[in-house]
Formats: sequence, C-alpha cells, structure tokens
Amino acid sequence: MAGLSYCDPYKLHQQQQQEFAKLLAASAQVIENLGMLRRRDDLKRMAQKAQSDTFKIQVVGTFKNGKSTFINSILGEDVLPAYSLPCTAVINEVKFGKTKRAVLHFRNPLPETLPTSIPQATLAHMKKYNMQNVPPMEIPYSQIEDYVVIPMGEDPRQMLLESPYEKVELFWPLMLLEQGVEIIDSPGLNEHATRTRVTTEYLSKADAVLFVMNAQALCSQEEMSFIENNMIPQGFEDTFFVVNRFDCIPEREKPMIRRYATMKLANCTTFGESGIYYISGLMALNGKRQRNAAMLKASGVPAFEMRLSKYLTGNKGKAKLAQNAKELRHILAEEALLQVLPERKKMLSSSLEEVKARYEQARPKLAAQISQKDQLKSRLNVGIESSRIQIRRLIGDYLRRLSEQVPVWIEQYEFTGKLGLVPNKQRVQSLINELSDHISRQMESYQLTWRNEKYVPEMERRVKEIFSQVEEDVDALLAQMQTIREDVSGAQSRGGSESGWQRLLRETTASTTELTQLEDTQALAVAVSRKSGRDVGAGVLLGTLSLAAPVALAAAVIGSVLFGWVAGQQGSAKKLKASMQEQILEQIQLQSPKLTEAMTNRACAWLQELADSVTGKLEQQIRETDTQLAAIVAELEQGQEALRASREILQKTQNDILKLNSRLDGLIMQLVD
Repeated sequence: MAGLSYCDPYKLHQQQQQEFAKLLAASAQVIENLGMLRRRDDLKRMAQKAQSDTFKIQVVGTFKNGKSTFINSILGEDVLPAYSLPCTAVINEVKFGKTKRAVLHFRNPLPETLPTSIPQATLAHMKKYNMQNVPPMEIPYSQIEDYVVIPMGEDPRQMLLESPYEKVELFWPLMLLEQGVEIIDSPGLNEHATRTRVTTEYLSKADAVLFVMNAQALCSQEEMSFIENNMIPQGFEDTFFVVNRFDCIPEREKPMIRRYATMKLANCTTFGESGIYYISGLMALNGKRQRNAAMLKASGVPAFEMRLSKYLTGNKGKAKLAQNAKELRHILAEEALLQVLPERKKMLSSSLEEVKARYEQARPKLAAQISQKDQLKSRLNVGIESSRIQIRRLIGDYLRRLSEQVPVWIEQYEFTGKLGLVPNKQRVQSLINELSDHISRQMESYQLTWRNEKYVPEMERRVKEIFSQVEEDVDALLAQMQTIREDVSGAQSRGGSESGWQRLLRETTASTTELTQLEDTQALAVAVSRKSGRDVGAGVLLGTLSLAAPVALAAAVIGSVLFGWVAGQQGSAKKLKASMQEQILEQIQLQSPKLTEAMTNRACAWLQELADSVTGKLEQQIRETDTQLAAIVAELEQGQEALRASREILQKTQNDILKLNSRLDGLIMQLVD
C-alpha cells in the first residue's frame, strides 16, 4: 500500500547506521595500533549505542482520547488492547520481535505497599528474589491486561497504589518496528499523580512525543496543565499534537476546531501550526485492515506518518548520527593523525638514550598532574557540599510552606458528597477519598510551581558556580600535559580550535547517563538542572502526595468522625476536615526530615556523578599519556628490526586514517545536507 512508504526514511537511516558501524569497527584497529586505550573504550561505547539505538515514539494523552486505537492505527494491527475503562498503569514498549511475546520488568526498589491484584505467579517470582532486584519475567501475551490495567476492584484505594512494574515490553513482528521504531504507550494523564509521574519521567528518553487529544473535548484543563507545567518548562517542546476522532466533528464545525486548536497549541510546540494533525485513528486502522487506500488517506494518518518519519530520521536521527560521526572524525583527525601519530613517529626516529632521558624527566611532572587533579576534585566536592546545604534548605522551605497551605486548601474545599444524618464508615471513606484527591491535586500544582520557579533555577546556578570555577584549571592542566608530550616526543602538536575544558566536557557528557554531548558550562547547567528537576521534582511530589493518601489517613479519620457523631458533636464534615488536617500536618512534620534528606541526596548525586566523571576523564588522560610514552620507550628497546615493523605499522595506520576520514566526510555530508 502507498501508505507504507513512510518506512522508506527509516530504511535509509538504517543503512547510514550500518555504514557508521563499519567505520567504527575499522577505526578500532587504528586506535589500538596507536595505544589510545581511552578512546578505544569510547569507540566501543559508540558502537554499542549505534547498534542498539532506536527511535522511541512516546504517545501521551488523557483517558478516553483513543490513544490505544491511534497506536494500533500506526502499527496496522491490534497490538494494544483498547478498553472502555482507564487501563494503562505502566509504560508499554512496543518493539520488533520475530514472535509475539511480552516481558515484564520490575521497579527497584519495589513500592512499600503492593496492590492485591498482582497475579500469584508474579508474586511468587518477586518473592523468589526476596522482593529485591527482581529480574524481568516473560508473561503470556494474552494476559498482559492483568499487568497493565489499573485495578478496578471494590476498594478505590487499590487504584491509587503505585505499580510494582517498571514497564512491559511487547514484541511484535511488524515492518515498522523492524526498522528500529519503538512505540511507547504511557499511562493516562488524568489518572492519579503516581501514574502521571511515570509518563513524565519517560519523556526524556523519547525521540518524539505524540500528544493525542480528542477532537470532541479538545484542550482540557488537565491537558493544558500538563503541557504548561510539565513539558514546556522541562524543555519538551518538539511535540506533535494529534487531534483524534476528527471524523466525528460535523463538517461545518471543523474550521472552528482547527482555529481553536491553533490558538491553544501552536505556541506549545516548536513546529507551530504544522505540528497539529487532525486524524481518525479508527478509520486508519480499518483502512489498513481492509487495505482500503481511500479510507486510509481520508483518515489523515498517512500524512502524519510521513511527517513523523522525516522528522525522526531527518532531524533526530541525522543529528545523533552526525554528532557521533563528527566525534569519531575528531578522534581520528585531531587526536590520532595530528597528535599521537606524529609523536610516535618522532620518538621512534630518536635514540633510545635521548627518549629515555626525556621520559624520566617527564614522569615527576605527570605525577604532579595527578596531585593537581586530586586538588581539583576536592574543590568540586567542596562546591557540591556547599550546594547540598542550599538544596536542603530549599526543599525544607518548600515542605514548611506546604504545611501552611494545607489548612487553606482544606478550609476552602466544599464536599460534593454527603455524610447523611447517620454517618457510616463507607460514607466517611468516600469523603476522605474526595478530599484526599483535592489535596493531592493542590499539592501537585504547588509542587510544579516550586520546581519550575525555585528548584530548577537554583540548580542551574549551582551547576554553573561549581563547574565554572574549574574551567581555567582544567585548561591549564591539559595544556601542561600537552607540553609534557611535546617535550618527550620532540613533536609539536597542531592543536585544535577547542579549549581543553570544551573537549573534556564533551567527552564527559557523552558518557554520562541521559546527557548528550555538551560543549560549555551554560549548556551543562541547563541540561543538568532540567534533568534534576524532573528527578527530584518527581520524588518530592511522590513523597508529599503520600502524606495525603487516603490509605494512610483512613483509620484515624474514620475513627475520629464516627466517635464525634456518637458523642453527639455537630458538624461531622467539619470534624472530618479537622481530623484530616491534623493527620496530614502531623505526617508532614514527621516525614519532612527524611524526605528532605532523600531529595537532597538525589540532587547532589547528579552533581557528584558529573564531578567524578570530569576528574575521572582527566586522570585517564594523564595515565594514558604515561602509558603511551612508556610503550614507545619499550619499543625502542626491542632493536632495529622491531622498530622497522613499528614504523611500517604507523605508515599503514596513517593511510588507514586518511581513508577513514574520507569516508567519514562523505557520511557527514549526507547527514548534514
């Protein structure tokens, strides 16, 4: 069918990935010949990433917007079940597999309280590993609803419990998936905050975010709140808005719906109006099932699929591949060809005594560089500890202000349910759930404002302050290292346009979890503050929401209200409010120290990882310099015959680098064209 042509860009991208993989394999031998062991590990990392890299398309939206049907319309088959009840409680990753199967992954650590709906076989699997570091388990594909569906039992508290599952991988033999595409189905945004958190946390991993909306209930308050408070402040602005069920809108009303969508959404995506698509997922699915090209085209999905494939391969895919290709060319051209190779050639043409003498003079200087690196690490650690104090104070202040807001939220709330003349346990529980839900939403809104206006800016300042102070030191240390190399080898390095700090930072962030290659401290500060904001913000939110969870409040509040009624007190609803306020404030006071410390540790863990990576990369370079120089001394000691062989290898290596650079230039031109 013509509608399948959107797979062609993915096929082309796979060919470019394969070419880059070949270049990496050939480059590995060059790096090995020159003793660039640090870069050998970098090439291994790049090769692993190139082989496993896929396009992750995350689909988000509120319940009843046809999200599952839309995903099935892209896949062309009923891969995901479409329920009339809110269902997706965990992330579903739809991937290629030669056979249909499902694999369940567990959270680590598991939630303290587990839903009662967990299948017995799964519970036995978890207990087998003592409920810790539980490995994935395969589950029957026909039973995935037992895992991804929100429990809808008689006890409403079960619906609010956090799932013990991290995600479910669904493998399916489809052509689109075979091209390296993964579809990510997220929990609904208008469900409980714990599941909204699951969706938010995954966004940073996605290459494209598809926000599905219902044309018949467009741009709801929940949807716009999520976009404005969760997506835009955290930098998720390359969003496609998919207005589903557009075929259900009368023709005369469609222009008005388009104008309304443009007004509300065009400024929420960098694509502007062109990022909004009007489709019918059900019509597209039926069109693909029936191989009805006219129906498929009328659904609007093929035009969107083509745009999405071009964006992923032409923007995201090319950018990532070009970045790695340029990094490889930098390693081959500026480091291997212009620095290491001339050094080795020059040293191998010198006398053994001369090189030995230079090397012996250099060794104390290299040892001194290790000491300088240790001093730099100490300065970074001092900066992190100073930041720890400020971050702890910031989180503690947030929790104190939160405790001041809770009485206001409770006092202003008007119950929709009634206790009746004779309150009973069931009615009290219903009002507890109602008020808990209200407080949770207020807490979520309050926390989002705090995160965006207080925490993220403060974290950005902290990162800049910590790492700006070491920029000059890193530049000086790396310049000294280069001087040492030149003194021992007798060869002059041609250098490059980047500063030592820029090179080190790019190398550091390329190997740091969930960061792309960054080249200046400002970009580092923005990236880390946003990542930390998502991580710490989610943790603070989950912690504070647990303070108002009805499962924690029920026993004390129910007893207080029923006792008050039996004792003849008036105003049972008022008594309920007072009791809930007392319990929540008591919990905030009790849990604040633990929560503050946990969130502070999470924030500082990111700073520490970066600091350790920076100083670790520095130490690797210092020790590699020592190793390379010592290796050349050892080669000189082996005699003239061995030297001739070494020189021949160097000449071949030089020729190989020139050929590889030429192929890399061709690939880069394709990618940046």
